[in-house]
Amino acid sequence: MAYLEVFVPPHRRPAPGEERFVDGIHLGLGGAFNTASVAAALGLPVTLCAPVGGGIADLAVAALAHRLGIALEPLAARDDPAISLVFSS
Repeated sequence: MAYLEVFVPPHRRPAPGEERFVDGIHLGLGGAFNTASVAAALGLPVTLCAPVGGGIADLAVAALAHRLGIALEPLAARDDPAISLVFSS
């Protein structure tokens, strides 16, 4: 699976129903995208087969793959797959 990881910088995770304002949100690569991006950076030809739908997160994954020189062989998937959230402490 290839997905985006969202890094949120507050010092603590918000309580259920609590809204927090942050200075910024950082996106990263997750899952098989990590290995694919390293291989592409080494100049190897890379094709990533992963579930990709048509939602906004899926479009971001496809755009990033193209930017990194990773050929994407999408498998059918629902739109907007899971995105992991990481809170720094």
